Amino acid sequence: MYAMPTRKTLENAQGERFLLWVGADQAIEVELLDVQENKAMTPRHECFSVLFALPQSLFLPQAVYRLAPSGDEGWQLLMTPNRPAADGRHTLAAVFHWERPTTQAV
Repeated sequence: MYAMPTRKTLENAQGERFLLWVGADQAIEVELLDVQENKAMTPRHECFSVLFALPQSLFLPQAVYRLAPSGDEGWQLLMTPNRPAADGRHTLAAVFHWERPTTQAV
């Protein structure tokens, strides 16, 4: 797996499609709808969440999924169902919370 993506990287990818692995040999396309900055536990930490829309009429439970931009290996993320998209599609969300690199400004 690759290093986890930064908030900036995901913000720049809003509206793009990613592959979500739902089985060993089966992936579906999901759309990155939103990236939101959240409150971190200390100024040394960064916290943000991402929201992905599933294909129409598909619902998936909370689980650890492999998520990848097209052509990449991707990341293992705990994803959980969230609010529906404006068009009614079910969604999955993931939260990132980690200590900022020492070179990253607050």
